[in-house]
Amino acid sequence: MEVPASLIQRGKDIACPPPAAEVNIKTVQPSPVKTLVTLRGQVVSEEIERSVRVNGEDTPVRTIKVKDASGSCKVSLWRDLCKEKTSVGSHISITNVVVQLYNDEKSVSTTSRTNIVEVDTPVIHRRVSFIGFEWLEENLASLTADDANGEYEEFKISSEALAHYLECQLHEVESVLLCKLPLTAEIPARENEIIEIKN
Repeated sequence: MEVPASLIQRGKDIACPPPAAEVNIKTVQPSPVKTLVTLRGQVVSEEIERSVRVNGEDTPVRTIKVKDASGSCKVSLWRDLCKEKTSVGSHISITNVVVQLYNDEKSVSTTSRTNIVEVDTPVIHRRVSFIGFEWLEENLASLTADDANGEYEEFKISSEALAHYLECQLHEVESVLLCKLPLTAEIPARENEIIEIKN
């Protein structure tokens, strides 16, 4: 007897379901309780492990806070996953976490299918206005950006990338840049490290 490929795939999906869809963290808040999601973000805080009673047994749990460009939320790491190494500043992907509601606050909790993997820092594309400049080292500069909310942000960029954008020699970077400030440009950046500047 021949089994159709569609039924074989359906059986595989039931036995080993694919991970939940990856969503932006801001979508956790409007999501219904018990929705299964996958999140990717930067760890911004972590608490120490504690023990809580679950079904009459002491169960270890640790809470971390993860953020992406859209928002942040708490993640409860249960049982063996609370021992997973996470560090503030690292970027992680957390698959198959379930949306919870506790004290009127939405968060997510790990499940038996959750995996935590450290991932590369994402490249974020932004439009910024640079208003200041200083050398940090011979080949590394700091650019100060002013955002729409009146906040100031510092970005690092190599002197070579600046010279390329300004279409000048390395020894001319400072004088050419100071003539162009304030300067509004598109930047792809990892955290506060500019990869290049675009018009």
